[in-house]
Amino acid sequence: MKLIPFLCLSAMVILAGCANEQAKQETVPTGEVPNLLQQTDIEFSDYSNKHGMKAAFLKYMDSSAVMLRPGHMPYEKDSAFALIKGMVDSTFVLTWGPMRTIVSGELGYTYGTWSSRGKNQPVESAERGTYVTIWRKQADGSWKFVLDTGNPGLSPQK
Repeated sequence: MKLIPFLCLSAMVILAGCANEQAKQETVPTGEVPNLLQQTDIEFSDYSNKHGMKAAFLKYMDSSAVMLRPGHMPYEKDSAFALIKGMVDSTFVLTWGPMRTIVSGELGYTYGTWSSRGKNQPVESAERGTYVTIWRKQADGSWKFVLDTGNPGLSPQK
């Protein structure tokens, strides 16, 4: 129980730190030339579309990743990897698109909308929601996510 307040406080500190470094911050709204983090999030979604959610998440997860899922305590590190490895993703397609990308130093976050549908269902029937992903820059300059969460509940696209 003490872990949830700690994670919330940690996320607020990270986000506040990003907001306080305006001079170092890159903000890239959708439609502008994407920065490396925004491009990484787009490639992450494309990989999920082509190879499945499980393969995509395992490829883009940092070793310290935390997954927040409705109705569960946070999945941290090994349990986050176990959660993803245990998923059966052969019947659905999960994709998403960043609406905004914020980068400050070695940390950044993306948020946007996601959609999930059965592989044989039309795009119009997809469930939709919102997500936020916190990323850490790796030693090689690439990005991997350290926290991922999403919420269902957006109206279907028309």
